[in-house]
Amino acid sequence: MSPLPGLARVLLASLIALPLAGLSGAQALSSAALKASPERALTVFPWNGLASEKAAYRTMSAGVRQAAGLPADAGPQTPADGAGALPGSLPSMADLTRYAGAATDQAREAIRREPLAPSAYVLLALAETDPARRKALVEGAAQLTRRDPVLQVLVLEERGKAGNYLGAIDTLDEILRVHPERREEFFPVLAKALGQPAAVPGLARLLARPLPWRESFLNFAVADGTALENLAVVRERIVFDDPEFDRKLIAQLAQSGRIASAERIYAKVAGAPALSKGAGAWKADYPPFGWQLVDQPGLRAQAGDTPESLEVDVKPGNGGVIAGRMLRNPGGPFAMRLSHEVDPASQTGDLKLAIACQGQAEPFFQSAFTGTQSAFAVERVPPCPYLTVSITARSWTGGRPLSANLGPLKVMPGQP
Repeated sequence: MSPLPGLARVLLASLIALPLAGLSGAQALSSAALKASPERALTVFPWNGLASEKAAYRTMSAGVRQAAGLPADAGPQTPADGAGALPGSLPSMADLTRYAGAATDQAREAIRREPLAPSAYVLLALAETDPARRKALVEGAAQLTRRDPVLQVLVLEERGKAGNYLGAIDTLDEILRVHPERREEFFPVLAKALGQPAAVPGLARLLARPLPWRESFLNFAVADGTALENLAVVRERIVFDDPEFDRKLIAQLAQSGRIASAERIYAKVAGAPALSKGAGAWKADYPPFGWQLVDQPGLRAQAGDTPESLEVDVKPGNGGVIAGRMLRNPGGPFAMRLSHEVDPASQTGDLKLAIACQGQAEPFFQSAFTGTQSAFAVERVPPCPYLTVSITARSWTGGRPLSANLGPLKVMPGQP
């Protein structure tokens, strides 16, 4: 994972500008005077190192908030109040260093009075321009606490610079465990890590555990869509029971053209046999490999009493695709068969089956239903890896409604 300078800058500005209830030493900051005004606390007791630490943070925060176009005084917000993105123009990393530099005297005074004031060390690290000294300060502060989110961003940045993917991922885990309310800010960092192939084994190891933030992140990552291929690899390696997530992942992979990866996930979660051997029941669990059934006014298809039957209802003046799914190309001639009951029987021919190469609108095969059992012989198959099978139904204006019950569609490779 790279140092992510732009994202790190946003995170640092957000965490500094927005008040945090969980800053290091929060227990000792419980007195009303110190919470309301560290300057007042210092007036009462000038040797209060924790008050000096808090005052130093406020000095830096004022500069960041001013640069971000926010009021100088944050008021009594909680972290949850300020979870959104900062408005205005964010300061550069150089500006963050400068704002921290304005608070170094207060930070050093805080350390002199309270040597274990970790947030003061964080400020000194932010103000430090020498990489080696900055790294040493970050490492030293990290030995004092794991709870300060600004410190954790600095640790994350240092590990990213060193190419320590496992360490960076562990740092993200620590941040999210201690500060679950910061998920919206840190999930993009984790998603960025997911985009790095070298980070995938570590992420898979981490996400194999039932972490409290795992489900939220996986759903964030699938919606983000920037690292779908690696997300599929992670999903293959973990035990995770969330059908809605799997549906989204399979659909996103298929829509982005990663059909093979989508099929692998489908095979894992659905326990499906090779798709070229049969479409099977009318399950609409994981489209596009499961059936996509239409349900709209005047045109509806739904599974019947058992998954082996499909109920179709079409009102006069309506028509279109009622069911569709993707199949692996058998690679040669094949046949499809299904039984059906249509009412009125005279409108059986208004049900049709069409087959196209995946991604192409024009079908290379199309045929109407006949009798009570239809057989479709597909003799010439284009050399495309996946096929889209669709069933259409129509009820003509002025005619009778069409209703039908379809049995399972069977695919028989090797038969014309």
